[in-house]
Amino acid sequence: MNAHSLLFNTLAETGALGLGAGLVLLVVLMRGLWRARQADTLAGRARWAATAAAWCAFLAHGVVDYHVRYLALSVPLLVGAALVYAEPRSPAPRRTPGTWPAWLLTPVALVVAAFSGYQLVAQFRLEQATLAGRDGDWSRAADRADLALAADPTFSLYAAQAGYAYARLAATTGGDSDRDTAIAHYIAALEAGPANPVWEVNLAVLLQADDDLPAALKHLEFAQVLAPKWGLPAMLRGLWSEGTDEVVARSAFAEALARQPALVDSAIWSGTALRRGVLAQWSANTPATSEALESQIQALLANGQLPEAQSLIERAWTMSPSSPWVYRAWSALAMAQGAPTLGQRYLEAADWLQSVDIRDRVQTLLTRADQLALRGDRLAAAETYNVVWDAASQVSPYGWGYLGYIPQAHFIFQRDVWAAELVPQVPQVDFDRGLAAALTELARTDPELAPATLSDLERTALVGGTP
Repeated sequence: MNAHSLLFNTLAETGALGLGAGLVLLVVLMRGLWRARQADTLAGRARWAATAAAWCAFLAHGVVDYHVRYLALSVPLLVGAALVYAEPRSPAPRRTPGTWPAWLLTPVALVVAAFSGYQLVAQFRLEQATLAGRDGDWSRAADRADLALAADPTFSLYAAQAGYAYARLAATTGGDSDRDTAIAHYIAALEAGPANPVWEVNLAVLLQADDDLPAALKHLEFAQVLAPKWGLPAMLRGLWSEGTDEVVARSAFAEALARQPALVDSAIWSGTALRRGVLAQWSANTPATSEALESQIQALLANGQLPEAQSLIERAWTMSPSSPWVYRAWSALAMAQGAPTLGQRYLEAADWLQSVDIRDRVQTLLTRADQLALRGDRLAAAETYNVVWDAASQVSPYGWGYLGYIPQAHFIFQRDVWAAELVPQVPQVDFDRGLAAALTELARTDPELAPATLSDLERTALVGGTP
């Protein structure tokens, strides 16, 4: 866990026994550091003061964060303490302590070592599972994830990752037993906690594939409560009821748009007349946003109306000076005006700006790929188009993929896991129709540069269909 606290994070990860052992070690360390303050030389006392200040800062910051895992921080702290301990010092004018710390710490050290070995075995097995999954060997990945779970059955992430591996295996082989095993693992993960909307959705989709729709809908409700601004749970309810109850489907689709307005750009709405009707009604009742302004700018640039486009870009910049799409628009304008160097700099600025919207990153990459293709650097353009495809075709609870980085697992659990949190049985509802059109056009006009063929797009139904 990451409780953003040195005390509570240690308690969550290692329990009361680990916390107690850590506090004993910290007390002994601080006691030794205090005794080492009486160095013989000025340089030695300066080193002591610097090390003591660093440790005080580390412990004070530990009240609101947890940085022990960063070697760049922990190693200098330990090396500084070791150098201070080794410094010759004048004898203290008080009684020399006996040897009690050594024999007191021996059983504690043994317990800590045993617990560390117990934790490392599970983490090593999960690392093996992760590498096997990245190689596409989901049978071995499932086996290794099971071993990680067996080594530490109380850690919910291991159960969830085992469920993910079996879900990928079920998607590959079509085996019902693998899907049932994945369901059992996700149930175990949710029972162990903490509550996780992604796991709830994964379990719901697997239960729906197992023809247990009531249980699937129940877990979708749990996911929606945990993530009220996430449109996927409502969207899934709409997809599942579209063929049987149009009223429920319309209500669910409208709810998905209300919860996550960015879904308005999804390619999935063009799949059926019912969806197109819901989208049209929602768009008619929703005020224009910055996305509409972006579309106007793109249309002006495409028609060669550069002065009008520049006027709108200036207006957009005054409204939202830190939005990456504004700098992409400046880049496109500079390229149209014959200033490729300036266009590249604007594009670098768009990539530099912080954004929680993965679409911003993907669209910036797509623009860069287009510019590389125009300059004739086809190899770099093809590589960049491939990155765009990898990012766009990997689903996550926040939108498009994170190129191998999962905030949920890496940041909260601090474990290296797979690049996609949602199981492949989950329909991808957030593939942008503009990106879909761009990739489709690229596949038609220049298949050598395209990261996917037209058949790939049609088979995965990313362009206007239901996966």
